[in-house]
Amino acid sequence: MLRAVGREGQLLVAFKRICWFAGPPLVLWAEPEFDETLVRWHASISAAIDPAFCRLHYRPGNWRPHCTLGTQIADAKCDDAIAFAQSFNGSISVLFDVVDCVAFPPVRVVAEQVLPVRAP
Repeated sequence: MLRAVGREGQLLVAFKRICWFAGPPLVLWAEPEFDETLVRWHASISAAIDPAFCRLHYRPGNWRPHCTLGTQIADAKCDDAIAFAQSFNGSISVLFDVVDCVAFPPVRVVAEQVLPVRAP
């Protein structure tokens, strides 16, 4: 991961849709607009890891860029969560200033790389 991001700077990512993985359990996530940097980082990281060590949905060809918003959504709240996702009509931009390598569950940070501020 540290080699993949190298000396690249902070990354501004725009999210315009909220989606879900049906589960169970239901997982809500924000879908980023296409970003070549994310694709390049994922390809670089994937090239360095034996796919057998990755969960199926994170492997090359299966990975879908996303930002998890909620996991373990109770069955009684699934309809509300899906309605929220379907009604979202906005845009959220996030400036990522750190890249973490995590293991889960539970989420544990294995490695972290602070991304330098990009020059204007």
